[in-house]
Amino acid sequence: MSFDFFLAWRFLKEAKTQTLLTLLAITIGVGVQIFLASLITGLQFSLLDATVGSSSHINITSELAIPTSILNSSQPTDDLISSQVSYIKRDRDLSNWQPIIEELSNYSEISAISPLVNGSSFLQKGTVNRPIQIKGIDPPSADKIYKYRDNIILGTSSISGNDILLGRELSEDLNLTIGDSIQITTPQGSQAIFSINGIFDLGVKGLNTTWVLMDISRAQNLLQKKGDISVIEIQISDVFSSETIAKDLRTKWPELKIETWQSSNKQLLSGLKSQSSSSLVIQFFVQLAVLLGISSVLAISVVQKSKLIGILKAMGLKNYRVGRIFLLQGLLLGLLGSITGCLVGYGLIRTFLYATSISGAEISFVITTTPLSYLSSITVATLASILAAFLPARRASSFNPIEVIRNG
Repeated sequence: MSFDFFLAWRFLKEAKTQTLLTLLAITIGVGVQIFLASLITGLQFSLLDATVGSSSHINITSELAIPTSILNSSQPTDDLISSQVSYIKRDRDLSNWQPIIEELSNYSEISAISPLVNGSSFLQKGTVNRPIQIKGIDPPSADKIYKYRDNIILGTSSISGNDILLGRELSEDLNLTIGDSIQITTPQGSQAIFSINGIFDLGVKGLNTTWVLMDISRAQNLLQKKGDISVIEIQISDVFSSETIAKDLRTKWPELKIETWQSSNKQLLSGLKSQSSSSLVIQFFVQLAVLLGISSVLAISVVQKSKLIGILKAMGLKNYRVGRIFLLQGLLLGLLGSITGCLVGYGLIRTFLYATSISGAEISFVITTTPLSYLSSITVATLASILAAFLPARRASSFNPIEVIRNG
C-alpha cells in the first residue's frame, strides 16, 4: 500500500500545473458550496424564526360538540371515537380544556402549551375608538411562546386584576402611557375599565397595533366565556415535526380542529423549498464541474504515464494495484482540495460579514456553520473525487503491458 501511495503522490508532483489547477477547482467548488449553503440556511432559519419562532406551531380549537351517541348511550367514549360518530355543531370555544392540556404535557416533543382566550373588542380613550384583539393569557405559559416579558419597553409585565398590556403602536396612536385608564367594550355589550401596566414591542406592527394582553380569567369574564377558552396553543422543539404530532393528536381527539403552522404559511414553505432546490441545483453543477475536471486530469495522467504503467505491470504489478494508484490520486486531490475549500468557505463568510458591517448594511439573519457541516463537505468532496478517478483507474488497470511498451 505504501508503494502505491508513493507512486500516486509522485504522479501528482510531476504534473504540478495540472495538480494545482485541479486543487484550485476543488477548493473553489467546496468554498462556494459552504458559503452558499451557510447563507441560504441562515436566511431560512431567520425566516422561520420571524414567522413561527414566537408564535404557536399547533392550534387546537373546538370544531364539533360532544358525540350525540354519548348523550343517549352508556357505550365507552373510546369505543365511540373509533367508530362512526355524529356530532352537534356549536361555537368554537373549548369547555373541557384542562384534561387536554394535561394529556399534551406527556409529549416530550412539546416545549410550550398555552390556553388562550381570544376576542374582538373596541378600546375607547375619550372620544376615540380603536378595534383591538383581546388576548387572555396564562402569563407563565404564554411567555414561553410569545416572549412578551422580554419585549416590555415601558412599565412591567404584570397583568393581575384589571391591569393590561398594550402594543407600542397602539399606545403611540392613542397617546397612552403607563397608569392611564381605558375602556374596553365587547360586541356583546360588556364594558370594563382597565389600567395600562406595560407597553410591549413584539417586532410586528400588526400585533403592536391590535393586541391587548390581560389575564385569562379576566378575559373570560369580559367576553362571557364562562370558563371556556378559544384555543390551546402549542409550540414544539422541531417546527417541521408539527404535522406528525398533529396527526397523532387528530387521532386522539377527532372532535377537535387541529391546525399546524404549515397550513397557514404555505407561501413561506413554498419559498423555502424553492430556495433549497435552487441551492442544491447550483451545488450539483459546481460539483459536476469539479468531477469532470478531476476525471479529465487523471485521464491525461493515464495517457502520460502509460509506458511507466506498462513497465510496472511487466514487472509484476497487479491490475488492481495499478487502478488503486489512480484512486489514491483522486483521494489525495479530494482531501487536500476540500480542506483548503473549507478554509476558503470560512474566509468568504467572514469577508461577507465584514463587508456588510463596514458598509452599514445590516443583515437580518445569522450565518452560522458547524464542524459537522465542514466535515460533511470534506467527506462528500473526497468521495466524489474518488468516484471521478474510477474510470481513469479502470482504464489504466486494463492496459496490456506488451502493447503499451511496444507502442510507447
